[in-house]
Amino acid sequence: AKGDDPEANRAMGELAGMSDKRVTPLLEKQLGSESPFARAYAARQLVLLGEYQKAAKALADKDVNVRAGVACAVLGKK
Repeated sequence: AKGDDPEANRAMGELAGMSDKRVTPLLEKQLGSESPFARAYAARQLVLLGEYQKAAKALADKDVNVRAGVACAVLGKK
Protein backbone atom coordinates (compact mmCIF):
# COMPACT_ATOMS: atom_id res chain seq x y z
CA ALA A 1 0.00 0.00 0.00
CA LYS A 2 2.73 2.42 -0.97
CA GLY A 3 2.68 5.32 -3.38
CA ASP A 4 0.40 8.05 -4.66
CA ASP A 5 -1.75 5.90 -6.92
CA PRO A 6 -5.45 5.57 -6.14
CA GLU A 7 -5.20 1.86 -5.34
CA ALA A 8 -2.50 2.49 -2.74
CA ASN A 9 -4.66 5.19 -1.15
CA ARG A 10 -7.65 2.87 -1.15
CA ALA A 11 -5.64 0.05 0.44
CA MET A 12 -4.39 2.36 3.18
CA GLY A 13 -7.95 3.55 3.74
CA GLU A 14 -9.20 0.00 4.09
CA LEU A 15 -6.49 -0.81 6.63
CA ALA A 16 -7.30 2.35 8.59
CA GLY A 17 -10.99 1.44 8.45
CA MET A 18 -10.12 -1.87 10.12
CA SER A 19 -8.19 0.06 12.81
CA ASP A 20 -4.90 -1.43 11.62
CA LYS A 21 -2.38 1.00 13.06
CA ARG A 22 0.42 -0.60 11.03
CA VAL A 23 -0.64 1.73 8.21
CA THR A 24 0.12 4.84 10.30
CA PRO A 25 3.71 5.36 9.00
CA LEU A 26 2.49 5.08 5.40
CA LEU A 27 -0.25 7.62 6.02
CA GLU A 28 2.24 9.97 7.66
CA LYS A 29 4.43 9.69 4.57
CA GLN A 30 1.42 10.52 2.37
CA LEU A 31 1.01 13.81 4.23
CA GLY A 32 4.09 14.93 2.27
CA SER A 33 2.70 13.89 -1.11
CA GLU A 34 2.53 16.35 -4.00
CA SER A 35 -1.11 15.38 -4.48
CA PRO A 36 -3.59 17.39 -2.39
CA PHE A 37 -6.02 14.46 -2.66
CA ALA A 38 -3.44 12.05 -1.20
CA ARG A 39 -2.58 14.46 1.63
CA ALA A 40 -6.24 15.03 2.53
CA TYR A 41 -7.07 11.34 2.31
CA ALA A 42 -4.12 10.41 4.53
CA ALA A 43 -5.07 13.02 7.12
CA ARG A 44 -8.69 11.80 7.22
CA GLN A 45 -7.53 8.21 7.68
CA LEU A 46 -5.22 9.28 10.52
CA VAL A 47 -8.22 10.92 12.19
CA LEU A 48 -10.15 7.68 11.71
CA LEU A 49 -7.34 5.88 13.55
CA GLY A 50 -7.46 8.43 16.36
CA GLU A 51 -4.02 9.80 15.42
CA TYR A 52 -5.06 13.44 15.84
CA GLN A 53 -1.58 14.81 16.52
CA LYS A 54 -0.25 13.22 13.34
CA ALA A 55 -3.22 14.43 11.29
CA ALA A 56 -2.85 17.96 12.68
CA LYS A 57 0.01 18.61 10.26
CA ALA A 58 -2.60 18.80 7.49
CA LEU A 59 -4.36 21.68 9.27
CA ALA A 60 -1.47 23.87 8.07
CA ASP A 61 -1.49 22.51 4.51
CA LYS A 62 -1.02 24.97 1.65
CA ASP A 63 -4.24 23.72 0.02
CA VAL A 64 -7.46 25.04 1.56
CA ASN A 65 -9.35 21.86 0.59
CA VAL A 66 -6.90 19.72 2.53
CA ARG A 67 -7.23 21.96 5.60
CA ALA A 68 -11.01 21.98 5.38
CA GLY A 69 -11.21 18.23 4.83
CA VAL A 70 -9.17 17.34 7.87
CA ALA A 71 -10.97 19.91 10.03
CA CYS A 72 -14.32 18.41 9.06
CA ALA A 73 -12.99 14.90 9.74
CA VAL A 74 -11.91 15.93 13.24
CA LEU A 75 -15.24 17.60 13.97
CA GLY A 76 -17.14 14.61 12.59
CA LYS A 77 -15.17 12.14 14.71
CA LYS A 78 -15.74 13.85 18.04
